Amino acid sequence: MIHNTSTTFGRWSVKLFRFVFLSAIAILSVVGEISCSSKDSDFDSLFAKSREFVKSSQYAEALPFAEQAFTIAMREFGWRNESTLNVAHNLGLILSEVGPFDRAESLLVATAGYDSLVFGPQSGALALTFFNLAGAYNKQEKFSRAIEYYERVLSLRSGSKHATLAMSNRFLADIYTEMGWPKKGLEYADRAFELESKLLSKMSPDRTVNLLIAAEALAQIGDYRTADTLLQYAGRIGEAYWGKKSNFFALWYLAKGGRYSAMGSFDSASTCYHSARDLIKSLGVDAPRRTAQAFVGLAETESKLGNPNSALAYCDS
Repeated sequence: MIHNTSTTFGRWSVKLFRFVFLSAIAILSVVGEISCSSKDSDFDSLFAKSREFVKSSQYAEALPFAEQAFTIAMREFGWRNESTLNVAHNLGLILSEVGPFDRAESLLVATAGYDSLVFGPQSGALALTFFNLAGAYNKQEKFSRAIEYYERVLSLRSGSKHATLAMSNRFLADIYTEMGWPKKGLEYADRAFELESKLLSKMSPDRTVNLLIAAEALAQIGDYRTADTLLQYAGRIGEAYWGKKSNFFALWYLAKGGRYSAMGSFDSASTCYHSARDLIKSLGVDAPRRTAQAFVGLAETESKLGNPNSALAYCDS
C-alpha cells in the first residue's frame, strides 16, 4: 500500500523503470486457457472459428459460431461436461461485449455454478468465469457486483502469478478511483504493479493503463507531482507502442485532463478533454463511457471558466 507521497514517487519510479526496460513483452489472451474436444467435427470447427475472432476482439463476428457450437454441445453433452462449459464461457464472454447483457449474465452465472461442480470450487476455470462475469458487470457500471466478483478472483488466485490476478487488481483500482476513493484505488494499483513486474515477459504493454489509473488517483488526493511523472512515463511508453493517434491516448488525455482539473488549471483541462473527444471520434471507437467522461470533463471546465451555456451544451451531449 502507498502510505504517503514522499515514498510514492520513489516506489513508482523504480517500478516504472523496470517496466520501460523490460520490453520483451508477449501478448497474453486470458481466454487462451479454453479448449474443447468433441466427436462432432462441426463443433470443433465452429468453436475454433469463434475463438479466432475473440482473440482479435471481433466479438460480433464470433457470436454466430459460438452460438452454434453451444447448441451442439448442449445437445451432445449437456451442462456437466468440460467442452460445454468451455464453449459456454466463451459465449458468455462474447455476449458481455455485444449484448444482450442479461443473457451474458445468466450464462456466465450458470457456467460458474457448473464450473464448481465439474472442475472444483477452487479451480482456475471458476476463477476465469468470475473474472469475465466481473468484467461484464464493470462494462454495465454495476460496480458493486463487479467488485464482488473481482474479489472472488483474488481469493481463488491468491498466491499465484496468474494474469487475471494482476488484471483484477488493476480493474479494482480503476473502479475505486472512478468512484472517488483514490486511496483505495492506489492500494489496488500498487498490488497490480507488483504482480505485473513478475509477469512482464507474458504481459501486453496495455498494462500501461495502470499508470493512468494511479495518476488519476494521485491527482484526486493532491499529489500532482507524482501524477504528472506517471503520466509522462505512460505517454512515452504509449507513444512507443501505439503512437499518439491511438485509443490509449484517448485514455491518456482523459487522465491528463483530470489532473489539470484537480489542480484548477481549467484551460489546460479543457484542451485535454477536447483532445480525448476528438481522438475517440476520429478513431471510430465505440466507447460511450469514455466519450461521456470527455463531455462531463468539458462541462465541468466550462462551468469553472464561467461559460454556463457551453457547459449545458456539453451536458446535453
